[in-house]
Amino acid sequence: MRKLLLLIGIIPLMVFGQDYDVPKQVNDAFVKMFADAEDVIWTEMDGDFEASFYVEEEYKLAMFSADGKWLETSTSINVESASTEITKPIYKKYNGAVIDNIFLVETPKKINFYRIQADDGVTIYKIKMSEVYEILESKKVSFTSVDSDIEDEEELE
Repeated sequence: MRKLLLLIGIIPLMVFGQDYDVPKQVNDAFVKMFADAEDVIWTEMDGDFEASFYVEEEYKLAMFSADGKWLETSTSINVESASTEITKPIYKKYNGAVIDNIFLVETPKKINFYRIQADDGVTIYKIKMSEVYEILESKKVSFTSVDSDIEDEEELE
């Protein structure tokens, strides 16, 4: 019985959680910037480290290099309450599309932009929009088959 309970406790950790060894300098930089962060989850992506977390009920993602250099922070924007200045160009260009998510991305060089994902029921679009609501870049993501995990990205602009 104890073995069964132990197994039941371990399986969710194996399925839902991955524990990454975050370098001390990365963790220190993160804590310095986001002392009030809650529910922090780390992932490693191509040698960089991304923390997903909440600050005062706002969902955020922060990316750091392995040496602790801050690369960017993305803050989720509620689609329903997003400014029409953000949504109008998307709905105009991608007629019939639904906006799945919007993130305001802040960078160390103060080059801020919006990262948006929209879906028209057939195609998913990954869109980069400037702070003055100009579409800078758009990628069409299509799936080659229902059974495939491979995504083909096509530059639209």
